[in-house]
Amino acid sequence: MSGSLQKRLYRKLCVYLIVLHLLTPDVTVSGEGVAWSLQTNPAVFGKDIVLECKLPSSTCCDRYTRRWLGGKNLHLLIMDGTSSEPDKYSELFDKETRSSKLTIHRLDSKDVNIPYQCIYGFSKDVKILNMTEDRFEYYPVEPIYVNITVDNGNVLQVNAALKPVFPQPKCNASIDEGDISQSLRVSKIMKDLFYEVIIHIRYTFTSSICANLLNITCQIGTFMLEIKRNITCRSDSPVNGEHRNRKNMQEYSNVT
Repeated sequence: MSGSLQKRLYRKLCVYLIVLHLLTPDVTVSGEGVAWSLQTNPAVFGKDIVLECKLPSSTCCDRYTRRWLGGKNLHLLIMDGTSSEPDKYSELFDKETRSSKLTIHRLDSKDVNIPYQCIYGFSKDVKILNMTEDRFEYYPVEPIYVNITVDNGNVLQVNAALKPVFPQPKCNASIDEGDISQSLRVSKIMKDLFYEVIIHIRYTFTSSICANLLNITCQIGTFMLEIKRNITCRSDSPVNGEHRNRKNMQEYSNVT
């Protein structure tokens, strides 16, 4: 290769590097970028959640446009505080802390397991807002269905339905002060993103006292759900008959 050709190639390389440097934004040169994270914990369906994006210190905060994108096609949600859907998305921007906070109002199932992207100038951070059991919660719709029967007077059967619910609840049961959790069984199915849970209790009374308070407690993430019901034996039950006989004997003893 001749010396003149080498010089021409060298000049072209220098020009290319200069142009590349001029076209490359300062954010990239400095090594800084943007990063967003979920700030709300727990994130409860039906309530607002906040995603916070930190902007780079070297170019914040008026040099470039701020944007939030979301959805499978990453459509525009917010640009410099102006929302495409004001009832669904809003931004709180703090220049001192370089913080752009995207509020998603009334979280629903369409808002999760999809990408969100924070953009400032040429820097961007895109991640999936994954619905995990340690961060997201959905509480069952009330009133909660509870069916209680007493068979043959001394066998209590309870069926309660919790749906939809997330994460999977951990449940216990008691009658008055006595723990009957060993008689409780929980079955679940996954429907779309949430669980449908059936609680079943089968418990045999060993006491002659028929009027009791049933208490079912279920831990749903950080939320404690309580279901309280009064239960009474059937009037024709052997246990109820024993209870009446003891009551009559006590009354007779008091009279005499």
